[in-house]
Amino acid sequence: MGWHVRYNDRGLKHELVSSEFATREEALECAWTLAQEENDITAIEGPDEELVAMEDIEAWFDERAATPVDETIPSKDLSAANDE
Repeated sequence: MGWHVRYNDRGLKHELVSSEFATREEALECAWTLAQEENDITAIEGPDEELVAMEDIEAWFDERAATPVDETIPSKDLSAANDE
């Protein structure tokens, strides 16, 4: 089992789950991209029911905002895997 991002799509008014990522870092980058598209991140879940604390997500976002990265996850990889 990999890492997933749960988020609320404001346009659809529905919670969605991202596709699976191999690493926590990839999931955080996905969450960052989704948040830039007016989605509300509700959780990042990893293997064995591991959760990333919202404080850690916000701190990562603050650091990411201060340090632009040239490599981004293509939007085709951010599509919802399922909805719950």
